[in-house]
Amino acid sequence: MEKRILIAFLLSFAVLYGSRFIFPPAPVPEKPVVETNAPVAPAPSPPSVAPAPQVTSEETIQAESPESKTVDTPLFRAVVSNVGGVLASFQLKKYSDADSKPIELIDTYAGSQVGLPFAITTADPVLDKVLSQAKFVVHQEATESNRLSLEYRADGIHAVKAFDFDQERYLLKFSSNLERNGVPVPHQVVLQGEFGDQSIPDLPAKRNAVYQSAAKFKRIVLGSLKEPQDLTASLAGVEDQYFLAMFVRPKDGPMKVGRHDYKLPDLADGTTGATAQALYVAVPSAELMEVYIGPKLESSLAKANPRLAGVPDYGWVLFAAIAKPLLVMLRWIHGYIGNYGWSIIILTCLINMVLFPLRVKQQLSMQRMQKLAPHLRQLQDKYKKLKAGDPRRAEVEKELMEMNKQQLSGCLPMLLQMPMLFAFLNMMTAAIELRGAPWILWIRDLSQKDHLFILPILMGVAMFVQMKMSPTSPDPAQAKLMLLTPVLVTILFVWYGSASGLTLYWLTGNVISIGQQWFIRKYWSDDDPKRPLRRQPAPA
Repeated sequence: MEKRILIAFLLSFAVLYGSRFIFPPAPVPEKPVVETNAPVAPAPSPPSVAPAPQVTSEETIQAESPESKTVDTPLFRAVVSNVGGVLASFQLKKYSDADSKPIELIDTYAGSQVGLPFAITTADPVLDKVLSQAKFVVHQEATESNRLSLEYRADGIHAVKAFDFDQERYLLKFSSNLERNGVPVPHQVVLQGEFGDQSIPDLPAKRNAVYQSAAKFKRIVLGSLKEPQDLTASLAGVEDQYFLAMFVRPKDGPMKVGRHDYKLPDLADGTTGATAQALYVAVPSAELMEVYIGPKLESSLAKANPRLAGVPDYGWVLFAAIAKPLLVMLRWIHGYIGNYGWSIIILTCLINMVLFPLRVKQQLSMQRMQKLAPHLRQLQDKYKKLKAGDPRRAEVEKELMEMNKQQLSGCLPMLLQMPMLFAFLNMMTAAIELRGAPWILWIRDLSQKDHLFILPILMGVAMFVQMKMSPTSPDPAQAKLMLLTPVLVTILFVWYGSASGLTLYWLTGNVISIGQQWFIRKYWSDDDPKRPLRRQPAPA
């Protein structure tokens, strides 16, 4: 959804500013290819925890009934089920839902349909079914221990798993062994099921497979994944907007990304349940591997493993270089204000103060071109009437080129502001601090939409006022189209449920722009388009 909103912003700017120099045509910039860079860090040394033990006896080892074991740490609560030896629940204690309860990252229903995380799969579907239904015997060193070992042996199949949950990081160590009739069986460990924040509506557009290749993090959106893909990476996992589950391996190795389709429950009115998709990422089993499960917060990621610090996506390289300092500033302001809503407003004001000189040049250039518009139309009409080869045609063409250059130079200040705009939008989308952060009154979560639609409507009104104050196009059709733009943008914000924090930023920027336009019109003038622009003296 946020990408659609970004596209809508870009189209809006194209309508507002591009229509001023489309006639005569101006070159259209190509869209950049988005690529996320990640810092390169040396591979961590292998963990010191011992791998899952191997049992040599031939006795049958299996539990009589399903059971689960819970591991509590200061950061999370993990539940391991002995049926299949999988992770049945993972709750983060420092992040809560609307009822102030720790959020759940694993969808139980989707897991019952397609399988839960840390299942092991092989090339034999029959063996996979046996392993998914096997009742492992769970061994825990002590009641408060963070280490669990699970073992199953029956009918020649011997499977062993081991979990070791970190006490101070969002990290666990996992190992597995699988044999059939004493012969090792190659197998894969799978992160599957519907991973992500279960306290909000399902947003497939924000669920991705993410992996590191050639020191860069790349993403595969769930909706674009039609067939399984075989890739090579050292870091691989699944994510939603704010949370991540990722295998952390010391070096590159094979991995597979795919999706499972499953049927949702039938509705109460008898309507057949729709079909949903769930991502999965599978990596070959090793004696021991690390897995990060937690928030996409730089400090938590770097604490677990320095190579994870580059996972948060701030967009294209240029945008990321601006977005990261903006996020640092937002956190710094919040440290004094204590409210992220007011912090967004203050940061928006500071950004507009920095961009004010560019706004002055942009608006004065637009005013100048508005005054020159009649002369431009005369030149165009004169150019059409002159025959080819007429020496006066070259003179008119030269004058037209000069005016086109002025039009393009007037758009340059706006283009210089675009990186700041998109960097701020990317920062707002990636900042996990906004999740669950209230502002005032009805805005209780800046990462969610305004259910009363007050902010989007105010934003549309402010945008309309800004349009009316801006120099208009001499073409009536273009002028009407520009006035229609605020309505279209408001509908997009309401229809796609834009986050309240993003809407608040856009509303604040429009209000500040209105004030800046009034100030420029009052204290700057352009009486003669052939004379340089000058600043008016302040009134006594």
